[in-house]
Formats: sequence, structure tokens, C-alpha cells
Amino acid sequence: MKKIVFNSAIVSFFASIFLGFILVFFDSFSILTKIFLLFFSMFGFSVTSLCSYFKRKNNKLISSVSLIISLIGFFYSLLLIFNILNENLYFDIFYTIIIIASFLAILCLSFIIENDDLKVIILKNITILILALLEILLLANVWLFIISQKIIMLVILLFIVLALVTILLNGLNYKKSEPKVKEISKYEKLDELKVLLDTLTISKADFDREKDLLLNNKKKKK
Repeated sequence: MKKIVFNSAIVSFFASIFLGFILVFFDSFSILTKIFLLFFSMFGFSVTSLCSYFKRKNNKLISSVSLIISLIGFFYSLLLIFNILNENLYFDIFYTIIIIASFLAILCLSFIIENDDLKVIILKNITILILALLEILLLANVWLFIISQKIIMLVILLFIVLALVTILLNGLNYKKSEPKVKEISKYEKLDELKVLLDTLTISKADFDREKDLLLNNKKKKK
């Protein structure tokens, strides 16, 4: 599934660029405009879907909701592009879907940052709160009342700065965790020795000696 979404993002991206250049010179073809919007919408929602796959095992609920919202958004965009839905209310719903899909996609991306450093944790949480505030302002702008564009731009800039600082600090304070070495019990080692004995890799005397060392926690004599 992830490969399909990735391929659709690549194809739709280049198709959008190609059609975009054509529309600059032949903008009178309405059907071409619709095809361009179709590919552009496919690219946008493919990107949000790909973001949903980050750390999916640990955040299945948020990732799944993000994927579903992106899928709904794409099919809803088709209804708007081909004028099946054309009232202002339907466009407001579409803007809402885009806002929610973008929020969930960025939230899924934030799961990449895993750092025990207190500064990184605090900045990451503040960044998510600012992002949530931005989403609330955008939704209020769509459904309730007009929000000053200066306020929205200020919050966007604040979010970008915090996100960049968080990523930078995360990189500076990143500590590569040592791979955990699985401890093998003496009974597992004994099973391995039994396999070596059965395959005639070691002799019965060697097997008995190693078995005695394992079971009695003795050290080999140098």
C-alpha cells in the first residue's frame, strides 16, 4: 500500500508540472484544467498519506485516521473538480478536510523525533500546540468569522521557527542507542551444542565438557 501511494505521488507530481506548463500557454481548455486539478489533488493527498506511514506501528490510530481523511479528501476533491458539488458549503467542507489532513500529516511526522533531552521534548510539545492553534484559527476562519491574515501569518511563522529549532536541537542532541544484545540462556546454548553433537561437529566428550561448564557455571580453563 505504501508503495502504491508513493508511486501515485511521483506520477501525479510530474503530471501536475507538465500540465501546469501547458496551461500557461493553453489556459482555454477547461477539461485540461480539470485534469491538472485531479493530478494536483492526487499529489497533495498522496503526500499527507505518506506522512501517515511514519512510526505507524507505534501510532496506528492517528496514522489510520490520517490515511482515511486523505482518502476521503481526494475523492471529495473529484466531486468538486467535476462540478458534482459546486456550492460554497461544499468548498468549506473541502477546506476543512485539507486542514485536518495537513494537521494529522505533520503530527505523524513529529513522531520521528524521539529524544530524551528535556529541551527537545518541551520544544516539540510547544510546536505541536502552536500547530493545533493554527489549525483552530484556520477552521474558525472557514466556519465562524474572519481571522486577521496577519495573525494567521504570525502563527505560521512561529510554527515554522519552532519546528526548525526543534529539528536542529534534536539533531544536536541525538544519541545513537546501542543495539540491544539478546542474552542467550544456558539452555539455549545447550540446544545449540546438541545440534553440533547431532551433526557430528563436536565429539561426545566435547559436548559433555561444555554441558558441564554451562550447567555448573564454570569457566573454561586457559
